[in-house]
Amino acid sequence: MTPISLPHEAISASAGSGKTFQLAHRYIRLLAAGVEPDHVAALTFSRKAAGEIFDSIVDYLCEATDHPDAARITSDRIGVAPLQPEEFLLILKKLVRELHRLHIGTLDSFTVGVLRSFPFELGIPPAITLMESGGAEASLVQERVLASIYRRGAQIPDAPDALLEAFAQASFGHSEKRIEDNLSSLISAYHTYYRLLPDSRSWGSAGAIWPGGNQWLTMDEEASNAADRLVTLLREQGAAEKVLRRFADFATTARDYTARSAWADPLKYLFPRLLEAADDLKSGSACIMTDKARTVLDGEAAAAVLTLVARVIRIHLLRAMQRTGGAYQLLDRYNTEYEHVVRTAGTLTFEDAQFLLSSANRSSGGARLSRQSGQEGRLYIDYRLDARLDHWLLDEFQDTSDLQWDVLANLVEEILQDDSGQRSFFFVGDVKQAIYGWRGGNPQLFGMLLDKYGDVIETKRLAKSQRSCPAIVSMVNDVFSQLPLDRLPVEAIAQWQRFWEPHESGQRPAGKTGVAMLMEPPCDGGEYKPGPEDRYRIVAGLLNDIRPLDRGLSAAVLVRSNRDGRSVVDYLRSACPGLPVVHEGRAAIVDNPVVSVMLSVVKYAAHPGDMYAWRHVQMSPLV
Repeated sequence: MTPISLPHEAISASAGSGKTFQLAHRYIRLLAAGVEPDHVAALTFSRKAAGEIFDSIVDYLCEATDHPDAARITSDRIGVAPLQPEEFLLILKKLVRELHRLHIGTLDSFTVGVLRSFPFELGIPPAITLMESGGAEASLVQERVLASIYRRGAQIPDAPDALLEAFAQASFGHSEKRIEDNLSSLISAYHTYYRLLPDSRSWGSAGAIWPGGNQWLTMDEEASNAADRLVTLLREQGAAEKVLRRFADFATTARDYTARSAWADPLKYLFPRLLEAADDLKSGSACIMTDKARTVLDGEAAAAVLTLVARVIRIHLLRAMQRTGGAYQLLDRYNTEYEHVVRTAGTLTFEDAQFLLSSANRSSGGARLSRQSGQEGRLYIDYRLDARLDHWLLDEFQDTSDLQWDVLANLVEEILQDDSGQRSFFFVGDVKQAIYGWRGGNPQLFGMLLDKYGDVIETKRLAKSQRSCPAIVSMVNDVFSQLPLDRLPVEAIAQWQRFWEPHESGQRPAGKTGVAMLMEPPCDGGEYKPGPEDRYRIVAGLLNDIRPLDRGLSAAVLVRSNRDGRSVVDYLRSACPGLPVVHEGRAAIVDNPVVSVMLSVVKYAAHPGDMYAWRHVQMSPLV
């Protein structure tokens, strides 16, 4: 087999355009070039996806061994001179013989494997136990950390009070009835951010957030005079009584607004409208729609309203900065104890594992993974992993988190800076399909990597969907090709357009008809904001009109969450009599109290330390 030159490559592939196809053939191309299977790392986000990648590689190789025509097609796909089925059979045999040494898996499994190879350098026990982030065991660890803080603090005057004071500042302006739950939620939500940015100067500092200053923080005119002046001016203009009352209530509420004030009805109604017209108010003239009537604010009236709006914004910004500063103090205390407890016990979440291998880990001095031996501040992985990972293939790159990327960044940068031609980097993804922002996924990494190394990374775009019919693709193009300049920030539109291109359907209608529509409930001239049930009503109306069962069809209703799914099912069962509706959302069965208790029994049997499960069982009729 003749070695081939493999460029670094980034593929932006839309839904259904063949991301797994591209990655699998990249892997086969490496094997055809004579690369040893254990020199290739192909990583993705789930075990299911990793299994699909492996199955695809094997399936394509098996096809190529079946017939000379299939071997020729596969050779064309991987960009090499035609290979014979016998040659693909040799590649397949070699792959199977090396199954135990393959690196086709998840980012988490790779991270844990490296972690177990460097326990002493990272300051953890040789034997570690993994737990699910946000699971029962992780919650118990969190409780243990907080209890440890109080035990240690009991020996230091005012230490527990300092923790509660930090929490009070972090939740400033919010009414907290259940301190324990809110404390736990705050830690769970922001602990990762603290780890990535442990510098106190970056938390709640106006200078760090707005290096060029913030106009709303500098606008501090007398709000009391502005409130009185606005009402007087509107009365002189002959404003209708209802309109005058709207603005008077707003002016009074904004004038008296403090950091602990509730978001009262006058603000709920009028503030969004005024904020939307902020640029017009600054220019000295704005038209505000209230109660189906237009109110023109000119000159002094516009200035008075702007002063009141600025006061509310300024209070919110100052409160947010105070809360952020308090969150830092709380997280700093928590993290110090958490590091001690976790390292001592060797019980880690996958996020903990990633953090230990990141540059933010102070215990290891921020040591980075490397394939260069003898370098200070580097963890040389070849010897410990008994492998030379020369070629990296990353799937679903748009969902990579900053922490995950920090683990791999040095390894990838070593490859991209290597001009020997013996190593390569390949990543595929679609920023439009980023779905893991809730767990830290950062789709901007895709573009940031191209900005930094675009001169050495070849890029390819795939926009032909083999999954969607022409009607759906056409609708997608109509909606997303022309984003509204008057409703979205210019920067957001530019970022979107960088990776957007019109889609094409790879399917042929073959005489079939179809339709795709984007529908929204009426807004009644902007005075009424449609709610969820208004949308459910549209869905029910369509199903009653189409009558899918009478036509021998099935119908699917896609929603954003399991909670939304249950709500839709309840509504459709009532609004569409005779139509069987089922909820196929994840874990819907646990809504049954009997099932929920039995699950707790199983959890407690498997993990006797799971006190949440045991308490649940104790409260049931089983005990």
